[in-house]
Amino acid sequence: MRDFDSWVSINYITKLEDGTIFDDHCAVEPLTVPLGARSVPKRIDEALFEMEVGEEREIAVPALEHFGPYREEAVIQVPVTLVPNPELLPIGDYIMWQGEVKKNLDPVMAKVVSVDDYRFTLDLNHPLAGKDTVFWVKVVGEGKGSVAEIDEALADLKRKIDEQITSESGE
Repeated sequence: MRDFDSWVSINYITKLEDGTIFDDHCAVEPLTVPLGARSVPKRIDEALFEMEVGEEREIAVPALEHFGPYREEAVIQVPVTLVPNPELLPIGDYIMWQGEVKKNLDPVMAKVVSVDDYRFTLDLNHPLAGKDTVFWVKVVGEGKGSVAEIDEALADLKRKIDEQITSESGE
């Protein structure tokens, strides 16, 4: 069993309950996960503490333990005057949205739902909000690290997630 100063490298595939693949992280560099850092859903973190290098598992993660429920209040309408060329907003695609600077210091991923002459509608829910998922996970490496090394791995994980969000949004 690993300690909290441990990390594992994993390949993984995220699927919806119907088997649709949402994310396939097998053909790229393995993801380094600092254990106990809450950088992955709790069920996956718990499994990674126990798994041996080379071991594979499927782990079901309910929506409420991952990206939470789909929230209607996270669908907002915004005046078209807040963006240049609102007619160019990609309906059905994701954009990075900052919103009100006082409330939102970091941009968030938002799906463009619709655009008309007066407003556009954004869905700020994560694409997996309200959806139960199944992760296929394979541990391909392990190690121990100092706090600085764990922090560096967390920063790397955040960078990879940001890159994934950007690539999925088409930017």
